[in-house]
Amino acid sequence: MKAKGEVFDKFKAYKALVENQTGMKNKTLLSENKGEFVSKKFDDFLHECGIERQTNAPYTPQQNGVVERANRTIMECA
Repeated sequence: MKAKGEVFDKFKAYKALVENQTGMKNKTLLSENKGEFVSKKFDDFLHECGIERQTNAPYTPQQNGVVERANRTIMECA
């Protein structure tokens, strides 16, 4: 993405792609509580689709334990 404003459109395209390829629906969106992910338009879209939003504090990778453990494992292997 070239600009933060593209997040909403990219998410809609990603959602459609994933749902078409897997045949399953998105149920939850986990994102940082930053401006590009939190907007009225984004909230309305998620509510329409029945997607629950879960946020964590911005710039706190400690709150995303699964990814952080995977990154640590990769770094230890290297």
